[in-house]
Amino acid sequence: MKNARISLTVIISILVCQISMAQSGSWNKAGNSLSGTEKLGSTNSRPVRFFTNNLQRMTLDAEGKLGIGALAPKAKLHLSRGGSGVLTPFSGSTLIVESDQNNFISLLNPSGKGSGILFGNGNNAQDGGIIFDNPVLPRSLQFKVGSSITQLVVTHLGQVGVGTLVPKAKLHVLKSNTGISPNDNANLVVESTGSNFINLLTPSTTNSGILFGNNLNSSDGGIIYNSGSTPRGLQFNTGGNSTRMVVASNGFVGIGTRTPASELHIVHSNTNNATIGLRLENGPANKHWVFFTGAGGGMNLSANGQFKGFFSPDGGDYFATSDARAKKDILKAPAVLEKVLQLEVKQYHFLGEQSSDKKHYGMLAQEVEKLFPEMVAHKTDDGQDRYFVNQSTYGVVALKAIQEQQQTIEKQQLEIAELRTIVRDLQAAINPKAPATISPNKVETGAGARLLQNAPNPFHTETSIRYYLPEIKGSAAIGILSSDGQVIKTYPVTQKGNGQVMIKSGELTAGTYYYILKLNGEKVDTKRMIVVK
Repeated sequence: MKNARISLTVIISILVCQISMAQSGSWNKAGNSLSGTEKLGSTNSRPVRFFTNNLQRMTLDAEGKLGIGALAPKAKLHLSRGGSGVLTPFSGSTLIVESDQNNFISLLNPSGKGSGILFGNGNNAQDGGIIFDNPVLPRSLQFKVGSSITQLVVTHLGQVGVGTLVPKAKLHVLKSNTGISPNDNANLVVESTGSNFINLLTPSTTNSGILFGNNLNSSDGGIIYNSGSTPRGLQFNTGGNSTRMVVASNGFVGIGTRTPASELHIVHSNTNNATIGLRLENGPANKHWVFFTGAGGGMNLSANGQFKGFFSPDGGDYFATSDARAKKDILKAPAVLEKVLQLEVKQYHFLGEQSSDKKHYGMLAQEVEKLFPEMVAHKTDDGQDRYFVNQSTYGVVALKAIQEQQQTIEKQQLEIAELRTIVRDLQAAINPKAPATISPNKVETGAGARLLQNAPNPFHTETSIRYYLPEIKGSAAIGILSSDGQVIKTYPVTQKGNGQVMIKSGELTAGTYYYILKLNGEKVDTKRMIVVK
């Protein structure tokens, strides 16, 4: 019984001591066995301060804000390593980390183990987050939102992926995977299996675009939209960001001009060479044409570096190159009149035309080729089999035929004149008193006087005019007239019978002239001659 009383006394003493300790706030430095009702802190509005080395290290204020290094904590947890200045933290902050120097939060974990910050809400405790060193993306950062789905990554190589965990460029924006490998030098990849755009939005009074630079010029070229000189249009710049081509808001394209006046408007320099204007080239064949406007306003044509001709700005006529300095192997053309007379002009429709359409006049190339093969081209090199005719040569051949025909006419005229003279002489012999009935020039006193065609004709240096002058009294002369009838020069004729007068080309300019034989001031005969230089 005595021992039982002693045991009860000890238990009561311990309970009293514990109650007294909890109420008095005394704590055992070696540790305390707590019952769950003990308190450590204050019962008023004063903060609880924690000291080491007699310096306040931690503060727990009356609102429950804990400051470590912060004497007046401004959040539930306020860590401070020196004041940041007059900055006021966000009022909704639960954690503040403040410093007067560089400031970091360091999360350390073994390699291959992820670390980061997770964000949650009432729907999902891990609805978002920033994760580092995830095993799927070692040494990389992941940014997660929307049920903790990774939307953006920054890899350990410095590549940023939006919508992809494995970016293939410095910035790779993925909407849907195309399976296409981008260019190795691409710093930006924007990928989608559907329509894909990069949208630059600016006010209507400003411009936007892409600039290209190098070590010489940070803006050496560019593609600009809505520039002041090309509103709501595109400019394409090169060589120091100079505008070389534009597409105006109406769809007109300008090369060398910012204000195109037609669907394609090319403005070039005043240099006559193959580097200006419009060039059309067959690459495999290395053949090309160049079209450009000359200083005089003509439309010039050049083929494979050789000037071919131009269209006149006045009447639109085409002038082909015909300079003697551009030609070689020059020969007189053979006679063509007989062949020209064999050419047949036809009427026809082209294939594809209707019978009610107007018919064309022309010739058949295959028929022309038999007579003038130089005028016909047979093309098979472009996958077609067609015959073509150089239409301009028709006029040249016709001119040559006219010249031949004129020579025949003049020869016949001379023969007719000679026959008339013979008839006249016969009439005079039969009936000396009868008047002449045949007199082409109606000059009885000059019966038999005549001119022959000069030779050569046309002539370049000199020509001979032959004549016949009967034994009559009076004066005779040969006059040279211009094509408009003006007397250029007169040569007196004194020799009777057959004679000649030599004409030098140096006395005349190139052109067509007439020479006449006059007896006592009356015109007896006339011929035509041509001077060439």
